[in-house]
Amino acid sequence: IAGFIWSFVITIMRNGARDVPLMILHSLATSASGLRKIITGRASTSPVMQRAIQPRFKGWYPYAPAILAGTLGAWWYWESHGTLFR
Repeated sequence: IAGFIWSFVITIMRNGARDVPLMILHSLATSASGLRKIITGRASTSPVMQRAIQPRFKGWYPYAPAILAGTLGAWWYWESHGTLFR
């Protein structure tokens, strides 16, 4: 959730709200493609199959802040309210 919000905010800050639908469609397509690779067994983590390191593309933005926000939010909720299922 934090990653979605982060990408939503960054996209609006950089390009305006007109690119939000494209961002959502691109994310869904990328997720579907990855899921298909996992289901069909074509996903590989072997060094031979990994692509070469390439320079970051123009619209790149870091996800570390979103991961930090999600982790801190989950930790706060756990400490304040306990587990989700009691």
